[in-house]
Amino acid sequence: EVRGAEKTPAFQDLLEVAVKSAGESSTPSAARLLYVRLLARSSWDQAAGPLQQTIASAADDALRTAAIRSLAALDGTRAAAGLLAQGAWQRYNPVIRETVLAALLARPTQLEGLLRAIEAGELPAAALNPQRRTVFTKLPDLKMRERAAKAFAATESNRPAALAKAAAALALAPKFEHGRAVFKQLCATCHRLDQEGVTVGPDLLDIRKQPKENIVFHIVAPEAEVAPAFTPYACETKDGRAFAGLLTSETPASVTIRQAGGIDETVLRADVKSLNALPGSLMPPGLDAAMQPQDLADLLAFLKGEK
Repeated sequence: EVRGAEKTPAFQDLLEVAVKSAGESSTPSAARLLYVRLLARSSWDQAAGPLQQTIASAADDALRTAAIRSLAALDGTRAAAGLLAQGAWQRYNPVIRETVLAALLARPTQLEGLLRAIEAGELPAAALNPQRRTVFTKLPDLKMRERAAKAFAATESNRPAALAKAAAALALAPKFEHGRAVFKQLCATCHRLDQEGVTVGPDLLDIRKQPKENIVFHIVAPEAEVAPAFTPYACETKDGRAFAGLLTSETPASVTIRQAGGIDETVLRADVKSLNALPGSLMPPGLDAAMQPQDLADLLAFLKGEK
């Protein structure tokens, strides 16, 4: 439903232009970005198609990010199904993956669809770090909380057993270039190394000085050591949105939370309901479980620079 003044004929004419032009690659980039943002004020039936077309086909991550945010804002329940349709997650790059998660997790009404995607195997449960999972523990619906707990239980690891399994990778002959691909898939949303990824977590250049055994330990147990500068925070807003990430800026007027993927969310102090430091690490547990021993061996070679 279109709101208030947005029902005026002039605004409706502008929306019609946006619907026709937003998804077209021939539309100039600046105008296309404006149209995509404008469609957040339209209706699902009118705007979902062009927005989904933009997400699927645009080469510009800024444009795709705007389309994802508009789609999530457009409808309280249907966006998750569209953004996490069969095979979609595998096609997203790290920045787009984090944009999708942030957009859906910020709106409680989207959590049902997000949980369905996890249960259907379209979204790996390990993609949500511990801080993001707390959103589900606060849901008033007991059945939803139980479903979420069951979905995330599979990522919880027995640390000694996980370390023993991961250590087996140290004996394998690694493949550096495949390690780069593993890094881009699993690590690049928060770390940057060798011109890959974005900077959210600690700089990984010094990791090449560490023995592989130490690196394996931090992959299996990311919560074992968290530097104060990388303490995660949870921010809830008065309109029901929620964000988790690093507190990169705090002023009398606003706070800025940097989420995985390098996405900054600035919230006015007047709109903040709560801001709390969280235990643990932004790095998700169970990351080692998402890899075969050969994948881990290859990742270690990339981290160490062993070409």
